[in-house]
Order: sequence, then structure tokens, then C-alpha cells
Amino acid sequence: MPSLLHRHTPTLAAMDPRGLVLRSVAYHRASAATAPQARIRRHTYGATGLLETQWDPRLYALRLDHPQTHPNQRTHYSLTGQALRTQSVDAGARVLLRGVAGQVVARWDSRGAEQRYDFDALLRPTNVFEQAAHEATARHVECFTYGASDASNRQVNRSGRLIRHDDPSGALLYETYSLQGQLLSEQRMFYPSLTEHDLKADSPRYSTTWRYNAFAEVVEHTDAKGNLQHTQYAVDGQLQQHALTLKGGSQQVLVDQRVVNARGQLESERSGNNVLTTMQYSPLDGRLKRLTTYRSGEKNTPLQDLTYDYDHVGNVLRVSDTANPRSGRTMHKSMLSAPICMTRCTN
Repeated sequence: MPSLLHRHTPTLAAMDPRGLVLRSVAYHRASAATAPQARIRRHTYGATGLLETQWDPRLYALRLDHPQTHPNQRTHYSLTGQALRTQSVDAGARVLLRGVAGQVVARWDSRGAEQRYDFDALLRPTNVFEQAAHEATARHVECFTYGASDASNRQVNRSGRLIRHDDPSGALLYETYSLQGQLLSEQRMFYPSLTEHDLKADSPRYSTTWRYNAFAEVVEHTDAKGNLQHTQYAVDGQLQQHALTLKGGSQQVLVDQRVVNARGQLESERSGNNVLTTMQYSPLDGRLKRLTTYRSGEKNTPLQDLTYDYDHVGNVLRVSDTANPRSGRTMHKSMLSAPICMTRCTN
């Protein structure tokens, strides 16, 4: 039956001489007894090759009877090829105002809301303002501050980097960076209330720190409550162990004993509750064939033993659980099927 269901249902694409896809055709059939129906997505491009309109099968069919129907999305571009206006049937209209360097200095949406951005001489964002359609004046919602090229900032690698970000909830203070530019420590300050936006020098500060290895991978992370996360990697860079130390407590391993094959697929790991999970893959296509979960030392009595069957294109057809519950011997199977072209195939 699955082979009959998928018969005569190719995926087609029609391209223009520039190699741009004008039509993409998928075929939908709910059962083998029905004839496949073409679902065509249409795209139009401008003289410069930029995508201007997109039509899904439903709206284009509606357009045949109602010529005033709008496409799913229509985009207008500047002379340099940057999007200036987008009209979408879902999100409405969005308009962008760009500066001479292409940076977005203002944007408007279909509800009449406006966002405005300020930049410094290096085109780094410095301020963000927002104004809803019913508001008389704009609100200053974000502010970005960058480190100067002085001795105090050079000592902690902050010269030219973001050192403070004021947002609607308070402020983030970026204290130190590594030589590679990774953030090593930050402090978060919150406003006293939703209406009182005044941060004082003695306002509470909540610190977060990171530590990295030579490959710029996080090996330690301490949050504002003093909880510490430890991460270890194998020689190939794959995650090997992840542990957590609560403030004032002892280290707890969350996952370890991870084994990865040559494809980069996880073959086995042990969870912090001493439960092991093993995975077996097909050597031909790398698809997961079996997943087994059991407690340490109880491999013969798995908690879960799943086997997977696929069709020719990789869709899961059947999942079987052969684990034996204590109450008796049963086998659980899940049979999966789907039409040729599901709704998820469309945007």
C-alpha cells in the first residue's frame, strides 16, 4: 500500500534561464484509490533576480476567480537590492528606512508601530526608540554603550566592545572579555518596579561568569545564584560529560559516558539517574534502527526497547516497543502513515 500511495507523485521544479525556481510542484494523494493532485507554488522575480512575489496553491487558485487576491508575500527592493517594503497576507505590511550604509534606521508595521535606531560613527547601534500608533511620543527602550580605548578597558579586553546594555527591565553590564572576544563575566541590574526606571550605584547586581577551553567551548558556567555547570569534551570536540554543582552542594552528574560514532551520531550515554541509553543505526543510510533504555546492570530488562521501520524516502512507518513490563509480556506498536503532501510541506 505505501508504494501505491507514493506512485506517480514526483516533486518537480521549473526554472528560468537564470536558474531561478519559477514553479515547484508537489503531488497530494490521501489514498491510493484517488488520483494525485498537483500543488503548485509560484514565484516571480525582478530583472535583477530578486524574489518579488510568492504564491501558494490555495491563494493562486483563489486568484483565478478573484483577480484582486494578493500573493502570500510581495517584496519591494532598493536600487542596491535591499528589502524596503514587504506585504504579507499573514504579517501585513512592513516598511524599512535604511541609511546610506544599508543599516535600518526606522521600521513601521501594519499596526502603525514605529521603531527607530541610532548609530555611532562606526555604525554600531546606540539607541532604540519605539512608538505605538496611539502614543504621542516615542519611548527610549534600549541603549548600547561601548568601551573606549583606554587602559582600564584594555586590561579586560573591552575596548570597542559592548560594555552596557540598558533594556526595559534594567541593565546588563559586560565586565570582562577573553582575547577571542568571548564574554567572561556580566552583571544584571533590575529596575525597582515597572514604573520606576532608576538604577542606583547600590542597586543589587547579579553576576554570571563563563570559562572556556582553547577551542572557545564553555567548560564552566556560574549563574547568578552561584550554581556551577561543568562541561567536558572528548578529543574530537563532542560533549562527554555535563555536571551541575548547586551552591553549597556537591557535584551531580547529569549525563556522561557519551559515545559518538564516525557519523557524529550518539551511540550511548548515561543519565544522572544511572539510566543508560543505547542507539543502533543502519550502516547503509545512518537511520536510527533501535533505541534501548535500561538501568545500570539491568540490560536484560530494558525500560524501553524501540525498533524503527522506514519507507524508501526515510519516513518512519512503524515504531515497536519490545520492552517487557513486569505485569506481563506485551508488544506495543505504532503504525504511522501520512498523505503525500502534508500541510507542513507549505509555509
